[in-house]
Amino acid sequence: SVFWFELPSGEPASPCLPQPAEPIASLPPRQVLLVDDIKINRDIIGAFLDAAGHVSVMAEGGQEAVDLATERQFDVIPMDVRMPKVDGLEATRRIRALPDSRGQVPILALTAYTFPDQVAQCRNAGMDGHLPKPVDYQTLINGIDEVIVRVLANRTRGNPRMPSAPDRGQKPPEAGKASARAGLETRVSIN
Repeated sequence: SVFWFELPSGEPASPCLPQPAEPIASLPPRQVLLVDDIKINRDIIGAFLDAAGHVSVMAEGGQEAVDLATERQFDVIPMDVRMPKVDGLEATRRIRALPDSRGQVPILALTAYTFPDQVAQCRNAGMDGHLPKPVDYQTLINGIDEVIVRVLANRTRGNPRMPSAPDRGQKPPEAGKASARAGLETRVSIN
């Protein structure tokens, strides 16, 4: 077999930095607890959060996430699901057992596990949303804003937890800018 690739001649183009997403609601910068056991994931997703103006704190695993969530209040927790020792599902259950608003922080599953039964496990553990990995900048930032808006709106109505919603995450998002919102709705698949 013979393989080749071609590079354009001339000056290399400067890399495109992610542009701030148009948020679903005009939200101020958020205190975000990012939980992932893989450093490169924390670095990339943390860079997305920084580019959007959020303040991020990193946790390498579920127990560290529970400890940090016990010590201080966060606005949202994007949480990996499959982690050694204390996984994201158990960490979510422990955070939900915390007193006052610390136990009600919106938690967003950030995972490559997207089968309906896996999404249901996230919902049953107390997670408020689900974004599939790999996640892009626009989807992450809009997903965070969307889950915060939904959870806060539900609390205003007097319901501490969101009711279950139909799973929409298994439908592939449509292509094109006009369907960006529709694609987001298919990815943020649980309440």
